[in-house]
Amino acid sequence: MSNATLANNTTVTPTVNYADFGKGRYSPLMEDSYRVMVKYLKLDEAHANKLAKLIGTDFGQAMQQAEVNGKVSKPTGKDNKVSLSESGKLKGVTATYPLSLKHALQWIDEANKHGVSIGGTQWTLADDLAQWVLDMAPVSK
Repeated sequence: MSNATLANNTTVTPTVNYADFGKGRYSPLMEDSYRVMVKYLKLDEAHANKLAKLIGTDFGQAMQQAEVNGKVSKPTGKDNKVSLSESGKLKGVTATYPLSLKHALQWIDEANKHGVSIGGTQWTLADDLAQWVLDMAPVSK
């Protein structure tokens, strides 16, 4: 992304909202992954964005094979509205780098919620996972 220079010699750097993951089924999963990577792993926004999308892609592809259970609540009130819920689980999925990373991100985020000091902890990626992240560079913007 290049900077633009205005007539008054003011330099303007265009902004990109890397955290826009749309409104899809796995958008919240990607948004949460992105947040943890930027906040705790200190990844730049472009890499965190790309990794979050890879996590969503691998998760979504795997879950296509899941058995899903759905429930509908009884109608309530005069408007006859119901609540819907679903749950799915899939065992025996091969752990890809994105899925392994998601597992680690869950642990990091959960540890923080239970009083493990994130401020005093330096989170780093294992060598093979770190190399995979680096191999994704350069990230096109």
